[in-house]
Amino acid sequence: MIILLEEHKAEVNRLLANEVLKTAEEADWVIDGYAVHEEMYKFCKAIRKSNSKVRFLPKDTRGGVANAMLMHLENADYAYGSICVGFNWGKSQADNLQYVVQHNSISNDKYKDYPYTDRLYSTNIDTAVKNVKRYCIPPTPVQVAASMIDQFSRATNDIIYNANRDVRTIVPDLRDHYDDLVSELKNLRSQNVVFSTQLFSNLFNELDKLEEKRNAVKSFTRPVYYVQVDLVGDNQFIHLVEAEAINTKYGAGVNIPKNAMTTLPSNDVPEDVMGRLSVLFTLQTGQHIPDVGMRISEKMFWLYRDTL
Repeated sequence: MIILLEEHKAEVNRLLANEVLKTAEEADWVIDGYAVHEEMYKFCKAIRKSNSKVRFLPKDTRGGVANAMLMHLENADYAYGSICVGFNWGKSQADNLQYVVQHNSISNDKYKDYPYTDRLYSTNIDTAVKNVKRYCIPPTPVQVAASMIDQFSRATNDIIYNANRDVRTIVPDLRDHYDDLVSELKNLRSQNVVFSTQLFSNLFNELDKLEEKRNAVKSFTRPVYYVQVDLVGDNQFIHLVEAEAINTKYGAGVNIPKNAMTTLPSNDVPEDVMGRLSVLFTLQTGQHIPDVGMRISEKMFWLYRDTL
């Protein structure tokens, strides 16, 4: 369960602007600057007592306050689990509250006939905090890379689409040059064709180049890095996760070995890697540059380890 925070924070800001979510100044109970109801406040405080590094961001609201929260680490670009405080309508008033913990490592067969198998429910807050501690463990960069591959694959598939488009768009120009087309058809040779007009010579030379590029893109296997930047105090560290390869024809054909991660101080990162990473730092989230890589979030990137 990896949720990028940048887009989600934008949605939270929209809720604040539309007054769906109260501001901290209007609320009786506040966690990390966001309005929550009393039981959610108690739940968050209990979790933070167990893990002081966890931070919270509203996931869902009810009555102007957050009743579900995403959990993330300070300065991280992604959330890795969520909690909720709800009501167990079939129980007595004393057992009415339910503390819910959601994480993809949870497998709750009690709800196998419903889309809730990744959640644990408890009427006891201490039990719920233990569930958070047991299941909601921040992922390693290797695990984040594995979960983010689909987004990167879509970007690499765009390369194929654009190459196909470039080949297709050059051909319709022939319809506007009927006389030249007839002349060239009469001039065809069985093997080595010599075109009598400059138009066709240039056109087919360009077409050959575009088709060669398209075929290279379709069949090329691209080794990549997943890169995650972390700040520890005043020191910057770079996590490099080597993906075995990515084939741009099939998109998600990536193998990430468990021992694929290297962590280096930013000063020790190889110059060619840091050079490409510096280019990606100038991009907006979601932007992709062929032969360089893609920016996933503020501190998360995909980086090609070769060039076409």
